[in-house]
Amino acid sequence: MHFWWVNHKQAYSAEVGGGYIWSPKTNRNGSKNQTYINLTLTRPGDVVISYAGGLIKAIGLVAAPCSEKSKPSEFGSAGDSWSDTGWEVRIDWELLEKPILPKDHMELIAPLLPSKNSPLRVTGDGNQSCYLASISNELGDLLLSLAPGAQLRAATSSRAWNVHVFDNKEEEYLAWVEANPSGFVANMDKAKSMKQYPMIHSAGDAAISKDKRGNFTTNDYFKICSTNFRELRSYLKHEYHRFTYCVKCFEILEERQEHDEAAAIEEIQHSTLPVTEKEQLVKLRRGQGLFRSRLEKIEHACRVTGVCNQALLIASHIKPWSESDNAERLDGNNGLLLSPHIDKLFDRGWITFTDAGDLLCAEPSIEQALQQWGVELSLNVGRFEPKQAVYLAYHRDVIFRADPVVCV
Repeated sequence: MHFWWVNHKQAYSAEVGGGYIWSPKTNRNGSKNQTYINLTLTRPGDVVISYAGGLIKAIGLVAAPCSEKSKPSEFGSAGDSWSDTGWEVRIDWELLEKPILPKDHMELIAPLLPSKNSPLRVTGDGNQSCYLASISNELGDLLLSLAPGAQLRAATSSRAWNVHVFDNKEEEYLAWVEANPSGFVANMDKAKSMKQYPMIHSAGDAAISKDKRGNFTTNDYFKICSTNFRELRSYLKHEYHRFTYCVKCFEILEERQEHDEAAAIEEIQHSTLPVTEKEQLVKLRRGQGLFRSRLEKIEHACRVTGVCNQALLIASHIKPWSESDNAERLDGNNGLLLSPHIDKLFDRGWITFTDAGDLLCAEPSIEQALQQWGVELSLNVGRFEPKQAVYLAYHRDVIFRADPVVCV
């Protein structure tokens, strides 16, 4: 996906109203103009920022490859100085609810403007000699963040991620779910827009059955889908800064994962591998191998309960094993020794820690459970080392739950 910026004060109404952009192939004297040539470099799915009259009023997606077209008749006298043959790119435009005034954001925009063929001058005024400018992803992302409307943000930004956004395309969405039953679906309520955060469901366990009953349709919700759970979470974190999990779906998933874990260990034990290799693989699956020995050199007890009997503690990865690379999986700094009930809360994202050691709970019911277990709140478990803090930041940003809600 690439970002472009079009300056089209004269042709704005015709081009946005007609769903395209158009330029002559050359300047009036026949010389080349890179900002005209840029139309031929666009690709379907690219994002185009529309600037006219000092405002960004619309943002669109390239719908088809560039083609040679005659000058649009609707240009009227505005196009008298342009040749009759030029380039046309079809655009799916969306008008912004509230246009963006670049001059209000020049301290952010100016450092990101291209050094050549910039669409804006340093004053914040449009560059009249520039028609279609290529802009960086950084500037494009900034402008999208300033644009109101979750629909636009989801539809454009999703193309840079391994996710699919379905809006008012019920059949396409259901076809995706049926083809990817082990995938994941995030619901974003259109009515509440950015006031509500997306909720992640398991496609196979919740989303399809609900949609067949008419609930959570694409008429009411943006459906943000991916077969890659990590990619979906990263996308939601980037776009909405926060999201929730469907507890019912993920309890089913966790039960399945525990079953898969047991099946994997059984498969290892019945394989033809040498005994020593089997033992090491099983230990890695259970977190009792090299990772645990390295962890025990850093952590000596459960920070929450104070239990120091190693036999009673679980070697828990801070950044989950499934989401870590091989080095992170064996890094002792990526772990905590936790009592089983504390490990359960930490592993499922119900609790986490600040770098300074303050215990954070996802909701009041978790605080109540901890108090019933004899854990006094508020609790500080001691400052973490910088290398541990790197993994804790990931746990807070990605794993820690935000207002979990049960499907009903």
